[in-house]
Amino acid sequence: MPGATTHRRMQLGDLSIFYREAGPPEAPVLLLPHGYPCSSFQFRRLMPALADRWRTIAFDWPGFGY
Repeated sequence: MPGATTHRRMQLGDLSIFYREAGPPEAPVLLLPHGYPCSSFQFRRLMPALADRWRTIAFDWPGFGY
């Protein structure tokens, strides 16, 4: 489904990083880092809106979000 956002986790050593991803894999990447004290949740509506032109990735800094 176009604009659908997927939720994933990446293991980096002892850290498990949660991130959201939307858009075609071949599209230019737009990284959406959140501010303090937020999480990737703040981009939940923006990501599908940009997914037609960009591959958007929003991650949660360690200690924030999911």
